[in-house]
Amino acid sequence: QQVTQTFHRIPNDKDITVVSKVNSMYTGGGNGMLVDGIVGNEYWKGGEWQGYFDTNFEAVVDLRQSTPVHFVGLHLLQDVSPWIVYPKEVRFEYSIDGQHFQPLITVQNKVPPEAKGPEVQTLGAKVAVTARYIKVVAVNGGALPAWHESAGKPTYLFLDEVIVK
Repeated sequence: QQVTQTFHRIPNDKDITVVSKVNSMYTGGGNGMLVDGIVGNEYWKGGEWQGYFDTNFEAVVDLRQSTPVHFVGLHLLQDVSPWIVYPKEVRFEYSIDGQHFQPLITVQNKVPPEAKGPEVQTLGAKVAVTARYIKVVAVNGGALPAWHESAGKPTYLFLDEVIVK
């Protein structure tokens, strides 16, 4: 009988400060998991995902030194039945000093809540900037759609990785 195990080398070249308040039921193992280089799959009950209820997600990634950045993204999950909806958009900003941020790029979500879930996607884009800090804001997807049995109720944002390359 053969046994296999997958190991991941966790990068330690960045830190993250999360401004938003995570839902205590969906902490995903802490904020460090948001920059560990490992993205989750559609199984949101496994504990790898962070959930933010009826609020935006905001965080700042510290690259520890001024660094060329070529890609920014946010890995997300949608499963509308249990109230998990993609954000409307994800905004990225950059800074050298951590105090003064400039707009970098805004990525719109194009997957409607009517999409059969669960599913995952990365909302991100290629960029060309030198920065030490990258701010990410995911705008909550809004109320549950009219066809949903809980129509009009607030929704969760579920995410598991802020990607800065």
